Amino acid sequence: MRIVYRREHDTMRITLKPDARYAESEEVAPGVVVDFDEAGNAISLEVYDAASEKVDLSKLEIEGLLEHPKAEAPS
Repeated sequence: MRIVYRREHDTMRITLKPDARYAESEEVAPGVVVDFDEAGNAISLEVYDAASEKVDLSKLEIEGLLEHPKAEAPS
């Protein structure tokens, strides 16, 4: 996953699946566009026109990213 904020345009793009093939886009809210692959899975999210007013850019919290499920003990 990759998050890019462009201050000069006040836009943000969050790429969920960098290697996925783009099929179509849908504006899901004013200034918010979701890109989909051919199977209908969301592959990226773009926030246009004053992203800093639509998204809290003051901090980024990531939970569970580096956590691994506990391996089951052999029986």
